[in-house]
Amino acid sequence: MTRASSPAPRAMPRRRFVATAITGVAALAVAGLPSLARAAEVQVHATLGRAQIDVGQSVYLQVEVSTEGQSIPSPRFVGLDEVAVSSRGTSSGMSVEYSNGRSVRRSTKTFTYVLTPRAAGEHPIKVEVEIAGQVYRPATTPTLLATGEDYEPELEHDKASDAPTSPDAEVIVWPVVDKATAYVGEQIIYELEIYERARGNLTIAAAPTFKDFWSEDLQTAQQQQQQRRNTEQRLVGGVPYRVHETMRRALFPQKAGTLTIGGPEVQLQELTGPFFGGSGPPQTFMGRGLAIEVQPLPTEGRPKGFRANSVGQFRITAEVDRAQLTQGEAVRLSLRISGTGNIALIELPEPPSLAGLRSYEPKPETPKFELGKAKLQGSRVYTMLVISDEAGELEIPAFELPYFDPDAGEYKVAQSKPIKLVVEANPDAAPAPEPTSKRDDGGERGDDELLAPAIASDTLPRVTPRERRLTSKRWWVGSLAAPAVLGLGWLGAKLRERFGPDDDARARNQELARRRALLNEANAAVDSGEGFYPNLAALLQAAAVQRAGSEGVGLTRERLMKLLDKRGVAAEEVTQLRELLDACDAARFGAGSGDVAQRREHLERARALLGRRTWRRA
Repeated sequence: MTRASSPAPRAMPRRRFVATAITGVAALAVAGLPSLARAAEVQVHATLGRAQIDVGQSVYLQVEVSTEGQSIPSPRFVGLDEVAVSSRGTSSGMSVEYSNGRSVRRSTKTFTYVLTPRAAGEHPIKVEVEIAGQVYRPATTPTLLATGEDYEPELEHDKASDAPTSPDAEVIVWPVVDKATAYVGEQIIYELEIYERARGNLTIAAAPTFKDFWSEDLQTAQQQQQQRRNTEQRLVGGVPYRVHETMRRALFPQKAGTLTIGGPEVQLQELTGPFFGGSGPPQTFMGRGLAIEVQPLPTEGRPKGFRANSVGQFRITAEVDRAQLTQGEAVRLSLRISGTGNIALIELPEPPSLAGLRSYEPKPETPKFELGKAKLQGSRVYTMLVISDEAGELEIPAFELPYFDPDAGEYKVAQSKPIKLVVEANPDAAPAPEPTSKRDDGGERGDDELLAPAIASDTLPRVTPRERRLTSKRWWVGSLAAPAVLGLGWLGAKLRERFGPDDDARARNQELARRRALLNEANAAVDSGEGFYPNLAALLQAAAVQRAGSEGVGLTRERLMKLLDKRGVAAEEVTQLRELLDACDAARFGAGSGDVAQRREHLERARALLGRRTWRRA
């Protein structure tokens, strides 16, 4: 018996196959239209002014971002470690397009940057823009080719109070110190002078670094503005230059060895054309780094009680709010340390022994600096309460302040004058305890002697005893309640330790209070402009350093921005911070402080950035 074979499957007709394929392709196209439309909503273009420059030169980069009415954040750069990037402003525009019977409003924002390569080779300029959680990049990545030798900062030794001798550049960035060798803690004056013979706006792109130095500014904001206006003419190799003194700081080395002051970087945007408009990217000029040889303080002849920050020339004075008082009362003793040196870190010496007197822990006041002087001078006051335990004429002995005079190369001791106090006896005051008791015959009282003569019991008055406060019931209640009270106290201490403010929290609160003070000062100076940008720059720099941690102290701006990026700070926030700091530098060291509207805009941008939770909790 044969098995019947099953019929073979019929092939799909060609016409039906083509129709099915067309339908599928159309469905895929319709499904893909929204994503294609979304992709077309955002367009990013990056354009370099020149594709090849030498190391140290600058070139413009324009990043144009176009969206359908969405907010446009600042772009971020990826892997651009060997190229310095500084913002040069933005411009915005809007257009209306008609497509498929509907109008589409497109917003366009153009960001302008200045790129300065520090190393030779090819540098791909990778740009990203994040909008609504999606990252967009240009269709093509421009590449900057840098030729020449890699830039290495110039470090000079044994340079103090010198001046440039060769007119080899239109701008000469010339930092100078008053001494090339110093002791630990000795004051060094650092000045940054900029010589220029070209018309243009000068901007400090990177400030000098003072690692291992304690630094204090010697000029107020008003003095800095006045100094920038009062430029002077000097000849360098017979060529006249206009000289701007942009910085004066007092530096105090904190350790021995060869310490380095990093060189600054200045950019010049030349003014050309009939209306003095800028043409081309700014030119970059580098300042030299300086090496300071720091010697340790001598150990020979070091007096007892000497503190490491007492290096300079100091005086100490003492005064009280009144010299006559009653036994048991207190006077306020004020100790003022003044002179030339690191007043911010000066410490009060150990107090001398006070006969018939006792004192509380001294409290320091905020140091006061005398700005505008050749060196950092000032004073700091410590106040303490002194209580009279005995009556009579008492004396507050002289306080001694040991210090090291670097000019004389020896240790010295400053002394205050003793202070006499007249203390009137107070019969209600508790008498001061005597160390030993004396007998009438001059010998010490023995333990076998009676302290008082015997009294007969029948001579004592009869008094009805009062009801005892401590009854048996109260004693048991107190005994049982004591462990519970102690347990609650221990639990409260643990809860405070666990949930209360720790040292870090208190430090953050103090830093936030300092930020609020700077913000209030900047807000008060919006209309006048006096001190606005220095306060705003100090506020932003302090916030950035605290966000970066201890490693951010003393870094250049570019390195600080990179450290913030490593710490996970959003690229948009880093870019906003960089733009605001650049704007502060442009106003402080450029043509002027701008108008009220511009200052108000910068203040609001800073307020919005630092008001974010991540910056408040840094």
